[in-house]
Amino acid sequence: MDERYIKNFWKKVDKKDNSSCWIWIGAHCNHGYGHMRINNKMKMAHRISWIIHFGDIPEGLEVCHKCDNPECVNPSHLFLGTHQDNMDDKKRKGRNKSLQGEMNGASKLKNYQIPSIREKYSTGKYSLRDLGREYGVGFEAIRRIVNHISFKNI
Repeated sequence: MDERYIKNFWKKVDKKDNSSCWIWIGAHCNHGYGHMRINNKMKMAHRISWIIHFGDIPEGLEVCHKCDNPECVNPSHLFLGTHQDNMDDKKRKGRNKSLQGEMNGASKLKNYQIPSIREKYSTGKYSLRDLGREYGVGFEAIRRIVNHISFKNI
């Protein structure tokens, strides 16, 4: 990595001591991870830190955080793993909970609509596509609802 990028990297790191998180004070993406431009490409700060300290990241591996702090670039808080390793780590630490039902901002349906959808489908008079059109969602969303995959607790 070019020395000028390394020098620029360190200008954007708040390094208190070797054991604490080293906080990225430069630009951040919407998930809280630091990033900076290198050769006209945006690169994640924790990945840059790994490269500075340990060398290239093997293809297919991710740079993961032991500390679960997306702003941290301390190499002793980072480890390499597959995407599955990263997801397993997230699950082990209890950070895999996603918002369910109407609490999920992407949901087009409200909890109170779910019993009606299931009831209509159970009569055999409505297809998944019919219900999807009526409620403004795709048939796959209706299939997941009637099979209790989505909105399980309703």
